[in-house]
Amino acid sequence: MRWTVLLSSVVSVLLLVPARAHAQSFGAATLGVEVGTATRQLLQTVIPEPVAGAYPTPPSPELRVELSDWIDPSSHSTARVGRACEQRYVAYLTGTRGLNYLEFKLFNDSESEVVVDARSRIFERTFRTHARTRHGFRKLPVRIAAHSGQLLLLELEKRLFYRLREFDFVFDLSFADGRRCQLKVEFARKLPAAPATFKTLSRYDMGVSAGPYLTSGSLRDTVGPVGSTTTLSLSWYPAVQHGVRLEFGVDSLGGYRFAGGWRLVSGYEYRIFLTPRVSYSVGIGAGAYLFTANPDDPASSARWALLVRESMQWKFDLPVFSAMDMALAPTLTFGVLPGGRLGATEVTGALYTGALELIIGM
Repeated sequence: MRWTVLLSSVVSVLLLVPARAHAQSFGAATLGVEVGTATRQLLQTVIPEPVAGAYPTPPSPELRVELSDWIDPSSHSTARVGRACEQRYVAYLTGTRGLNYLEFKLFNDSESEVVVDARSRIFERTFRTHARTRHGFRKLPVRIAAHSGQLLLLELEKRLFYRLREFDFVFDLSFADGRRCQLKVEFARKLPAAPATFKTLSRYDMGVSAGPYLTSGSLRDTVGPVGSTTTLSLSWYPAVQHGVRLEFGVDSLGGYRFAGGWRLVSGYEYRIFLTPRVSYSVGIGAGAYLFTANPDDPASSARWALLVRESMQWKFDLPVFSAMDMALAPTLTFGVLPGGRLGATEVTGALYTGALELIIGM
């Protein structure tokens, strides 16, 4: 939009509306939203009047954050503003871990009620109800009375933002007196795509894995060269790429000295998103490894050792067929049991594992 149009709309609004309404309207319209300073100023300036809250109601109270990679470097905002069809509007882009949103703040300056509907050739076919694709957007169209405003909240599927550089929305307006009008809002991305924008992010991952292991050093002579391992894991991601992983594992040992091996390992995990469905992660951690005694041996025959380990994992998200996000992840680990004061001499060595993990995201 040209700056002349923007400046004229801003000036006209400032002349028509009392300044006292600014803080009131912004607080009501953007509850639960974190937007940049430039977007906040546009919202306060273009439509300072109080407007009804987001319609439809957000599916969860999770904070919606402005999409960083869709911010225009010249305006420092994702917002598009304008005046058309006797309406003032500010449209901007936000997102949560599971969805992106087009937030459309509209004020009806006309003397009659208006019915607003929206369509987009990229996004409107992506929504599903009971596993069936439907057209349009949830709970639209919506009626807006004369001289009142509404904040519309349109859900956008995150995976469609991968490689997406531009898109538009067309809003169809029908007035009570029979008139019809259209306004169009266009967005373009000039910055590199951010994983938080195109990737559906889980806060917690639960996983179960199984596979073989190989050993070396004194450990090989004690527990055997090969065996099998089973692991339960829980990962927590307080940030997009950074996480904490806790896992409990049981190993079936091939030697005669011990009945089995139990692992309790915690560590740091860093993940890299390659596509909306493929990611790669590396981790480093440490924990205790307990070699349990055979049933016929005294409890003092058990041994413990410190396990220091690195891991590499490829994660492939499965097609969404339920409310849960599921993935398969081939995983390789390299662990060291240093021995000495950190473990018995007979269990010193290296432990290599290869496993296939089934992950459920929450």
